[in-house]
Amino acid sequence: IGYDMTNFPNSLNHSTVEDAAREISQFAPLVKTGCSPQLQPFLCSMHFPQCRETEQVLPCRSLCLQARSGCEELMNRFGFQWPEELSCDRLPESGNCFYPGMSSSSSHASTCERFSNRMCPDMGYNMTRLPNALGHKTVLSAKTNLQMWSPLINSKCSPQFEPFLCSMHFPQCSEAEQVLPCRSLCLQVRSGCEELMNRFGFPWPEELRAGHIQTD
Repeated sequence: IGYDMTNFPNSLNHSTVEDAAREISQFAPLVKTGCSPQLQPFLCSMHFPQCRETEQVLPCRSLCLQARSGCEELMNRFGFQWPEELSCDRLPESGNCFYPGMSSSSSHASTCERFSNRMCPDMGYNMTRLPNALGHKTVLSAKTNLQMWSPLINSKCSPQFEPFLCSMHFPQCSEAEQVLPCRSLCLQVRSGCEELMNRFGFPWPEELRAGHIQTD
């Protein structure tokens, strides 16, 4: 997860490394299912929060939402609920929080960066503003997350899916603000792809819901 210093007690009230290790080991079967590639870094950063200077760094809310959207349905299928102590609402949306691929020394201020991504060749712009609405603070972390969607993009469930995902991961940088996709674009994509995702046991991700996106 990119660091080896933590501090206790953590937000789950574990006082020692041994306590945290014992608790996180209970999630090993769920991690091994591969229900979400973000589950392991999320659990690790909850149980072993990064120690940055004098404060404890919790995982970003977007990381929690991605882990939960991929794994909660599987947990429910076996009679388990998503733990209340892992509620995403308790975590910071942005600022000083942990997300895989984010440098511990990087600035959290919104900045424009040039990006080159073969998955988004027809966007009409090459400057993006980070962090994005999904909590990615570097081009690398946004690109890594976007690659996980390749199978669904290739399914052609919606011709709007690729531009929607690209504009969420690499929002256009326009003067002092970040340009998010229109809500109508999100709704078109969801109507075309959600049924296919559900067929394979995946719900539509919470962080990609139209309610989080600007109106047209």
